[in-house]
Amino acid sequence: MNYKILKNSILGARFEKDKDYTIVGAGIAGLLLGFYLKKAGASFRIVEKSSRAGGLLSTHIDEFGITETAANGFLLCSEMEELCKKLDLTLKPANKSAKKRFLVRDGVCKQNPLKMTEMLRTSFKLVFSRANQFKTTKEFGHTLLGEPFTKQVMEPGFQGIYGAYLDELSFPGAMTTVAKILNQSSYLPLALIKNKRKETNKSTSLKKGTHSFEKGMQELTSKLAYHLREHIAYEADGLDIGTWENLILTTPAFVSSNFFEGSLKQLLNRVKYSPIISCTVIYKREDLNQFKDGFGCLIPRSEEMNSLGILFNNCIFKNRTVDKDHLSLTAILRSDDENQIIDRMDVDIKNLVHADVNKLFDATSQPQNYYVFKWENGIPLYSPELYNNWFKMDELLKKEYQDIRLFGNYTGEISIRGMCEMAAKWVG
Repeated sequence: MNYKILKNSILGARFEKDKDYTIVGAGIAGLLLGFYLKKAGASFRIVEKSSRAGGLLSTHIDEFGITETAANGFLLCSEMEELCKKLDLTLKPANKSAKKRFLVRDGVCKQNPLKMTEMLRTSFKLVFSRANQFKTTKEFGHTLLGEPFTKQVMEPGFQGIYGAYLDELSFPGAMTTVAKILNQSSYLPLALIKNKRKETNKSTSLKKGTHSFEKGMQELTSKLAYHLREHIAYEADGLDIGTWENLILTTPAFVSSNFFEGSLKQLLNRVKYSPIISCTVIYKREDLNQFKDGFGCLIPRSEEMNSLGILFNNCIFKNRTVDKDHLSLTAILRSDDENQIIDRMDVDIKNLVHADVNKLFDATSQPQNYYVFKWENGIPLYSPELYNNWFKMDELLKKEYQDIRLFGNYTGEISIRGMCEMAAKWVG
């Protein structure tokens, strides 16, 4: 295989310590980059159009407990571990009960949704199939793992991360690590063996699994904003800052496009986003007859439910509800051209989620409370077109816009962990 892989998800020229940088946007990407620029002793400022930092990440706390507006946690890496120590942030690991993860099949939460014959077919495919030059994640799944595994495991998993279906997602864009491995051999088992031999353990003390903080994810953005307080200017529009030298745009693609003309502007305006809704519902535990403790459940679209997946918040982290007899569940829904869920009233969205909860757990009453957060431009679609355009954007920046870089969840890393790793790597 010969998949092209970005060296870094910060597109454009490399870091030069003697330059004076302006980061446009104080979302999580801008804050993480600011942290590493400050650590390196570089000169920089951050301009943020709104009155607060953090972007999509925020935490709502009331008499029922803690509700996240977006991510409820992150996978730890050595860079995030280092950052948390520097900011005096106490990591909160997921509960032991969160080790159980469910996939829904025929309306039932199962740890393994595959039948024995389907597992055997998956194993046969994995052992005897060879890779092609895959364009989409669906092509990868059907060729190397088979249709049952792809439908029942892969698709709900990727819906939970990218808010998109497998035939919409670029294989090397959404599965970069696997694409790198297949560059070593078109026979996946052999490629995995070769890759394992190359791996080194960067941090033997590194804690594993999902982590958050005692008072939610806003602890991270608040500590980062305070750490960078001398560098951040709020209610400042990046388009009005005067000089545009050495810009790092961490705003969404459709905002960053305003800084360009011609081909690069067109490429940025072609980045598609999936409208995403997060709906948290609070139930009495006794009102969900069939509930099972665990991390959450992912739901294949063949189940014809409204939710892509449901997180079991206070099974993942302790003290997410004030009342220990309450359950906090967060459903993620995608609004598309067919359903336009995002235009519905909050109570209607709550009712859609309650219908799913009832199917899965036999709910005997409505939720005690609910919270709805809508993101019209929620998650960038990691399509084959976007994957190809990363390299075009990187080339145009280096040739025509040497003083501007692009960095965000649409440039190659969608997770907090991934963006932190890329920010640390770029600053070096």
